[in-house]
Amino acid sequence: MELTREDLYELVWSMPMTKVGEKLGVSDVAVRKVCVKMKIPRPPQGYWLSERLQKRPKPALPDFSGEDLVFINPPVAIAEPEETPPELPEGVLKHVAKGLRASVTAESGETKRLLKSGFVDRYGFLRSGKPLPVPVVATKTTLQRALLLADWVIKMSALQGFVLAERRKGYGRDFEICLEKQGINGSIQIKERVTRREVPVAERRYDYGDKYRYEQTGELGISFECGWGNKKA
Repeated sequence: MELTREDLYELVWSMPMTKVGEKLGVSDVAVRKVCVKMKIPRPPQGYWLSERLQKRPKPALPDFSGEDLVFINPPVAIAEPEETPPELPEGVLKHVAKGLRASVTAESGETKRLLKSGFVDRYGFLRSGKPLPVPVVATKTTLQRALLLADWVIKMSALQGFVLAERRKGYGRDFEICLEKQGINGSIQIKERVTRREVPVAERRYDYGDKYRYEQTGELGISFECGWGNKKA
């Protein structure tokens, strides 16, 4: 960008230095350096916060023996190279092309039986007092889709060399699919998303009734955890 010393002088006295930098596409530090180099007076510190200082006459633009034009060039952004996605084994690609199965495996079928004969918690999720062969967190509406997705994930993991591992202890750990491969431990959870809304007192059955109402969305989410952090999709 090309402008004269007087243009820049008027600019730095019309707005804060950070705003000048934004207008010119550079940092306020770069603007200050140009002003110092070309002997352009700048507002004192606290100028834009003090009405008293702003009422004072601004100093005159002094003479300058150098070039009158100012050249300010915004930095050119360097594009980061795109990361090349890893190549998947042929067996994985074939499995991806097939998509989800039409029916669940025997293990998921047993999970379905246990959940349907169990109970429904306050969130609308099906629960069972017995360990689930294929743990998922779903409602009656999404149970079949959740189990088909779990079967697909387990098969995909096996093609990558992962095997089912012993489940970890702790809150919510009973509903994770645990995997391991050469010392790498991971876990996957398939869960239906729910929304929560506050119930007005007038809608509560009693004054001490449930404060929140949970509504299912019908959307399944997958979260996985491994040695390099947590990811959600």
